[in-house]
Amino acid sequence: MQPQQFNFNYMVIGVSAVIDANGGVQVTMGMRKLNTTLQQIKYIYVLRHGDQAEEVLICHERSPGKTKIYRANANLGDPGFKRFVDALAHYRPEADLRRYDSKTAHRMMGATNITAIVPVVMTALFTLGALVFVLPWIIHGLDGGHAEVEVAQLADADFEPESRNVTVKDGQFLVDAAMQITTTSDSGTSVEWAIPLVPPDWKTGDPVHVVLRTHELSAEEQMALDPMNGIDGVLRTVLWEGLPSDEADYLRNDNGLDLADDAVEVEYQADTKLELYLGIGIVAFIGILMTIISFVIARKQKREQAAVSAAA
Repeated sequence: MQPQQFNFNYMVIGVSAVIDANGGVQVTMGMRKLNTTLQQIKYIYVLRHGDQAEEVLICHERSPGKTKIYRANANLGDPGFKRFVDALAHYRPEADLRRYDSKTAHRMMGATNITAIVPVVMTALFTLGALVFVLPWIIHGLDGGHAEVEVAQLADADFEPESRNVTVKDGQFLVDAAMQITTTSDSGTSVEWAIPLVPPDWKTGDPVHVVLRTHELSAEEQMALDPMNGIDGVLRTVLWEGLPSDEADYLRNDNGLDLADDAVEVEYQADTKLELYLGIGIVAFIGILMTIISFVIARKQKREQAAVSAAA
């Protein structure tokens, strides 16, 4: 047997392969190396990855009854890669699985079809990511209870109301320390407020534990706010919710408040049912979109692999 040297490239990585005079097979791709023999090679299969790359799977016997799969990549159409695979198939025709579809070939090799799994994994990860993102909305939306709480109770870190849908009472506003939050967009400018809320016996210098967050209010709505008799809102205490750090810093540094580190945010008249429906809609949309994309990718991979099998 005449020794043969093959060289091909994968992106900027050079790959070298040798079939020596004794039937030894050595492949070097960066840090990944294969050192086996033609006799130990059980299966050979080629995968195509889109329009840019292809990959040879060499299933070889490391010890009696134990096999391992070595993978080497190449730029699509690299002549050195094709000569190497054809040489392996010439010496080991019974190991050549290129005539089979990907699913059958992977099953025969006992290998995991990573190419087929990736779209499924990506679908699951994107959907899970969307679910995590909207999880506070879903938790609030499923909370059908209601609780009446005093401002002083919210200062207790161990206090847990029966529901995060609350009516906060027995309090007073620190109007002079309120923070105006202005947002400008193409549709116009909106104004929100972050208003410190404290018990009636609060004194200057005492810590502040509650901040009321309101949407833009009309003059009538502002007059209707009654912190002593009760304000309806939602405790934003799910997972990472809470007063944004930049707003907390502003209240401390610019407005001179002793804002507690565990201060809670109460959002005035939050529409938690809308958040629930919006959250479910986002998760469903991402899940369906990724499923469609995965299906398209799988179909494309199947066509490409059929072309590889037909050309073998």
